[in-house]
Amino acid sequence: MRILFFGIFIFPFIVSAQSEFYQVGGYIKYLYSNIDYPVYGRVNDHLIHSRINSKLYFSETTSATAEIRNRIFYGGSIEKIPNFLSTVRSHHDFGNADIVWWNTHVSAAHSEMDRFFVDATYEKFQLTLGRQRIAWGTALVWNPTDLFNPFSILDFDYEERPGVDAVRAHYFTSEVTKIEIAIKPAKTAVRRVLAGKILLNYWQYDIHLLAGAYGENVFFGTAWAGDIAGAGFRGEIAAKKIAEEMRTRFPQIHSPWSLSAVLSMDYTFTNNTYLHTEALYNNQGATANATLFLPASFSLGLLSPARWSVFQELSFDVHPLVRVSGFIIYNPNDNSSVVVPSASWSISENVDASFYGLISSGTPMSEFGSYGTSIFVRGKYSF
Repeated sequence: MRILFFGIFIFPFIVSAQSEFYQVGGYIKYLYSNIDYPVYGRVNDHLIHSRINSKLYFSETTSATAEIRNRIFYGGSIEKIPNFLSTVRSHHDFGNADIVWWNTHVSAAHSEMDRFFVDATYEKFQLTLGRQRIAWGTALVWNPTDLFNPFSILDFDYEERPGVDAVRAHYFTSEVTKIEIAIKPAKTAVRRVLAGKILLNYWQYDIHLLAGAYGENVFFGTAWAGDIAGAGFRGEIAAKKIAEEMRTRFPQIHSPWSLSAVLSMDYTFTNNTYLHTEALYNNQGATANATLFLPASFSLGLLSPARWSVFQELSFDVHPLVRVSGFIIYNPNDNSSVVVPSASWSISENVDASFYGLISSGTPMSEFGSYGTSIFVRGKYSF
């Protein structure tokens, strides 16, 4: 296994390949970070990150996909944060498929296979087995109906998003409608997920109907995606019946049901200026001292510990090769916020550079009060 990972780490990212039977591509990135931790103070970090995406076609209907991310960490975070590598590794119930090349007090190197699945189709059926991404949400920031792969928009350097070990089956009833079932097995009941989804299309809207079991909690949901006068209009509603044991463990849970809802609208103007607004509501969310509610919100699968969250984004081109963006996430209950300005420069067809900032405000126990201020600079070469 180490020989396989080593070969993938060192050689293939310098070229891309494609044929009738296989595809290989990926990228290599460098990320400089200046991060203000509430406990450890300000640190400087460096990350070299390469990725290999490969796909093998056995036939027109069967393929296998393997994708590996390789990362070398160096800097203050490793020196100051105990067991730093455990905070950045993915954790799966049936093996992580990863290798730690080294782990010292100043640097660490880690490779992991975050995609590894086989996909097969037969007439109207499709079956996918293995470590994959199951993205069931329609909104662009918060996806309460995404039971398998929820993500944080603040994790901007992981474009591929997390994967999950699962079995997924589709039956296409038409070109725009289908029935889907997905199962995420786990060693403990609280981590298992079993859910089904029906995709319909009415009035030029994709409409999703979902039901299943999220751990020991029963789940129901719906989502939609369409447009109003040229503006994208999306939304999600998710309801979970909370197990009695969880309500006993977390006294902050005040109702036997957890209800989350998202509304999202976005619009692109003719000059390529982009506006995006989104709002999230959690009936179980905290209205004060949101950080104290984090353990309960994590167990409930909430995407934020807050009762209300508001997102606003604006992006525009200042040059055909340079784009400036910025977004804010605001908690109106505790008046905390995080602002993320960014700029990207397309240097050539395969090379780009990016800048990101993270500026937070709020009291110490508020949702974003301990985020501090951070700066990130990234260079990326794709192949």
